Amino acid sequence: MAKTGALRHDRIELAPVVLFLVGEPVLGDRAVSRLIERALERNPATAVTKIDAEQYAAGQLAAAVGPSLFAEPNVVAASNLQKMSDAFLADALEYVAAPEEDVVLIARHDGGTRGRRLLDAIAEAGYQRCEIPAVKTDADKAELVRSDVAGAGRTMTRPAVEALVDALGRDVGELLAATSQLLADVDGTIDEDAVRTY
Repeated sequence: MAKTGALRHDRIELAPVVLFLVGEPVLGDRAVSRLIERALERNPATAVTKIDAEQYAAGQLAAAVGPSLFAEPNVVAASNLQKMSDAFLADALEYVAAPEEDVVLIARHDGGTRGRRLLDAIAEAGYQRCEIPAVKTDADKAELVRSDVAGAGRTMTRPAVEALVDALGRDVGELLAATSQLLADVDGTIDEDAVRTY
């Protein structure tokens, strides 16, 4: 088990319990998806179950993590912990104290004080956690764009990055979607003209 301390989302490993403290929803979506993909790469037979902690009914977690007919590994992605029902809190506290083998519980909390007992229990048990802060400044948005472009093995000029952030920086999801579209549509280095045309 990886011990305490906040890790970057790309450093998070598959573990019995992983906590994402999310300030930027689109990056939270990416982080959870990346961890699920990693589990499926490790074993394509992995069962993936999604649970909404706000709509949760008692016993759902136990049913999701219970052994399957073919004993394949399991990923349970629990979202909306910031709005969790009392039933989820009770079941999750019990589960975190004694997690199942071959199960990864991904717990996503998008801010606020609801569920603090569970967050504290996860921290005290030493499970991995990742803090994904809100993206507020243009510099942070530009860094996200550059990171996506570099991750695709491509380059984008500084004026192009600035033009894209100026045009779509109000919404991080739109900004990253536009970056993906430019990567798909433009060959070679992405320059300011390509952004203006887009």
